[in-house]
Amino acid sequence: MKLKYLFVLFITPLILLGQNLVINPSFEEFIKCPEKISNLSEDTIGWSAPTLGTTDYFNSCSDTASIPQNFVGNQAVKFGNGYVGFYLKAPNNYREYIQGELKSTLERGKKYAVSFYISLAESSKYGLNEINVLFSENQLKTNDEKFLKLKQLREEKKVMNLSSIKNYKYFLNTDDWVKLETEIVAKGTENYILIGNFHTDEHTGIRKSKGSKEVAYYYLDMVSVTQIPSEQSFEHIQMDKTYVLKDVKFATDSFELTKASKQILNRLYLRLNEEKDSFLTIQAHTDNVGAIDYNVTLSNNRAKAISEYLIAKGFPSNRIQWIGYGELKPKQTNESAAGRQENRRAEFRLSKQSFSSTVIADDDSEN
Repeated sequence: MKLKYLFVLFITPLILLGQNLVINPSFEEFIKCPEKISNLSEDTIGWSAPTLGTTDYFNSCSDTASIPQNFVGNQAVKFGNGYVGFYLKAPNNYREYIQGELKSTLERGKKYAVSFYISLAESSKYGLNEINVLFSENQLKTNDEKFLKLKQLREEKKVMNLSSIKNYKYFLNTDDWVKLETEIVAKGTENYILIGNFHTDEHTGIRKSKGSKEVAYYYLDMVSVTQIPSEQSFEHIQMDKTYVLKDVKFATDSFELTKASKQILNRLYLRLNEEKDSFLTIQAHTDNVGAIDYNVTLSNNRAKAISEYLIAKGFPSNRIQWIGYGELKPKQTNESAAGRQENRRAEFRLSKQSFSSTVIADDDSEN
């Protein structure tokens, strides 16, 4: 049965180091504008409630499930026009959760940054010191409105990956949004993200707030899951092989080096110092969006920016050359977003030969 004290949770996408893998991360996409509370699964796209707990969906388009004023408090959205709300603690172990689908399965052994924003509803008497994030292979569904029993789920051989975000000062802010962050190492089976409280009332850490209702109800907005790029190693560079500078990226239509790109090039420069007699070629490529001539010029400017940075660090200018190929040498199809992303790349190649005798092959590149 739905409690009288409903809480709002907001979730929206936080773009960090790469593509956000959460579908509809800020609840902007909905099947219909919410006509009532307790309707997350029916009204939103990509989200569901894994238990019989009735998680709420709020949107500025609604008069009933409204923003900013609602039945548990007053809170403006952090992003967009929608958010969700849920009970992370309520009498008799009643719990509510949110469960979202990911755009793709997480890659085994890769690190991922997870983040979202929360705000405690004013009517809440309690704030929590811990909020849990669970990744699962399959969509979870139980016929219970109480806390999810992880031990039971494990015994049913559900593949899961659990992380906890703790704050011993407690999450008590009812005025502003608080950003919560954690990292996980993927098992390679994660297809869903679930956020909530997996502890009993007895084992839930609480501190009193100013509200009058015996609950901890939170708004939640902007959920993000992004892969953390692994640090590229330049230890085992072979002569006459082309290597992708994996994390050297440029903004759209820009050839200005970012701070992160410069850090990678600093490490490459240290390695180049060990190859005193080598010749360095920098290559840059684009996808096929835009005119061919424009893409060639853009990629040439990007290769030049990388080269000039390395020269400024101390690499001899007479032993470096650069070239931009535009869209002429794709690694993958340009018919998909993933393929276009891989085609937008910068590369380098070392050779003991002079530039006049260096041949750039198409089939010897290293990923």
